[in-house]
Amino acid sequence: MLVNISSVYPDQAVILRGDSKTYHENIIRLLNLCSQAKIWNISFATTPPETPPPSPAP
Repeated sequence: MLVNISSVYPDQAVILRGDSKTYHENIIRLLNLCSQAKIWNISFATTPPETPPPSPAP
């Protein structure tokens, strides 16, 4: 599917969005798929967490 899209829209950007529950392996897998489809325009979108993380214990 990505190969078809990249052949029709060669400069199309891919925006990766993840959160703290996203496994790094999934991001790597998607980056590899983009590479195989010759997609080079990749961006990462982030949002701040809804609540601040807890302070580390002393």
